[in-house]
Amino acid sequence: MVLLLSLTNYYGDTTTIQTINIYELSDSLSSTETYHYYSNTVANHKVTDLSEAYQLTPRPKTKDTLGAAIMRIPLSHEFDTILRKLNSNSTNDELRKLFYGFYVTATPVASNGCIVSIDLTDNNSTVLRVYYHDIETPNKSVTYDFYVVKGTDTYFNTFTHDYTLGSPDFLQQVIDGDTALGRQTIYVQPMGGVKTFVKMPNIDKWKKNDGEHIVINEARLVIKGTATDTAVYKAPLALALMMIDDDGSIVTLPDISEGSSYYSGTYNSDNNTVMFRISEYVQNIVSGKKQNKGLWLSVSGASYVPNRWIMAGSDDETNGIHLEVKYSTLGE
Repeated sequence: MVLLLSLTNYYGDTTTIQTINIYELSDSLSSTETYHYYSNTVANHKVTDLSEAYQLTPRPKTKDTLGAAIMRIPLSHEFDTILRKLNSNSTNDELRKLFYGFYVTATPVASNGCIVSIDLTDNNSTVLRVYYHDIETPNKSVTYDFYVVKGTDTYFNTFTHDYTLGSPDFLQQVIDGDTALGRQTIYVQPMGGVKTFVKMPNIDKWKKNDGEHIVINEARLVIKGTATDTAVYKAPLALALMMIDDDGSIVTLPDISEGSSYYSGTYNSDNNTVMFRISEYVQNIVSGKKQNKGLWLSVSGASYVPNRWIMAGSDDETNGIHLEVKYSTLGE
């Protein structure tokens, strides 16, 4: 019995040896139509490691004869008791009646390491493959695959973060709550990690005053990266920016309706920056249509994209996060 997992992406150092652990779930997973699973949800599982702490170095760029990069993890004979109850005509549905599923995880490494993305719905490459002999042809090895059914089976990611080895500045700002350090450095980390609160209080000073109106022609929020280890830990392809509405809810900015080519948010590798056009957002504040409650900055696709980013804070006059505004002044 071998669990095959199709790799689609990676982040970090793939040369580090990884220890994979696979456990049998002890409870069934609910349908996603009736229950929501979150990044901090934990599924109950049995204690026996069916992979027996299998070690490997992921090879996300190495394609096999199937044209895919695949991790192959042998399972111990502890799993035999379930499979022996099946017969040659057994189906995926019959296997589901015998066991609830797998919890696949990895033992944390002391340094380096990587995150790999798995395509669970690739029914050609992500399968539980059983190798066996039948009575009629005892000298011939036969295989049978069980797989995940997209739209029917339930699967989700659980993320946990250990920040004890983080830099002192990171720990003081993010863990201890010293938000003033955000003037020097800011962070975003996906997968249930870190997002940054952005406040621009000086916009309020541009509200209608002495018979004049400010018309925002263009407002660009510019953010520059400062990480020096981007050869291994690449910048995310895009960031996400959300506004805090008057009622405290988190919503998209009105500028996003202008389209991605205008709104942007994508990473520019030429100058190591990300830029958002937020002209309408700023205009609404200046005109008094919206309160200035701030913005949340995070990685776009944070539920599945692993790339973190480190950026210069507002005190860096050359490279720090800043708002560039082109405006006109009109009388009554």
